[in-house]
Amino acid sequence: MTPSCRAETVAASIEAFNARGARAVLPFVAEDVEWHSAPGWAGKMLYRGHDGVLELIAEWTENFVDYKWVSVDVRELEDGRVLVLNRHKGRTRDGVLVDAPLASIWALRDDKVVGIWSYFTWKEARAAAGIGSPGVGSAAR
Repeated sequence: MTPSCRAETVAASIEAFNARGARAVLPFVAEDVEWHSAPGWAGKMLYRGHDGVLELIAEWTENFVDYKWVSVDVRELEDGRVLVLNRHKGRTRDGVLVDAPLASIWALRDDKVVGIWSYFTWKEARAAAGIGSPGVGSAAR
């Protein structure tokens, strides 16, 4: 399947983050972006604007010495939003290796991200996107 322009924009922003850090994401997001943190997140539930993006990424990655998102599935939904199923991988300051599912739904206006909704599980993101879970025996969580 050929990715859509929206999915390509989202994938490019993730690649930029992995290669160059949080500030590399800013050209991909609108100045009025709203990033909704995952249900159960210890910080704020909503981060606004470029400063909010940098704040959430800093909070999320502060305990890591090495961190990245490994995309498993980035696809445009029927309503134009983009579903991202990925694994977040890294090593914490205490040497603990992390490799766990993480998911988000991204909304774009023109070629800029205007909203992100984060989820700690792929199942939660799929439900929020209105799509079913994979069949029994799938490796997805």
